[in-house]
Amino acid sequence: MALGNREISIIEDLLEATEGGQELANRLRQDLQGVMVTTCDEQDIDNATPFRSHPSVRIHLVDGSNHCWNLTSDPSAATGLLLARPRKR
Repeated sequence: MALGNREISIIEDLLEATEGGQELANRLRQDLQGVMVTTCDEQDIDNATPFRSHPSVRIHLVDGSNHCWNLTSDPSAATGLLLARPRKR
């Protein structure tokens, strides 16, 4: 499932309406049926540029159409979301 304007709008609305973290992950799973949502620590993905940012999370797009998952900047190729928790400063 590619991310279209509707899905991107849902992501942006939830970023504004939630505190991020597990609440955001749960709401994304609920509101974006068919889109894989997973979490990790930001340090696990090096210096990748996020699709969207929030003080408590960086959202990256994932292309899982092949055997291995890859980060992508193309919403039309995205099959999932990776929510990376920022490093504690």
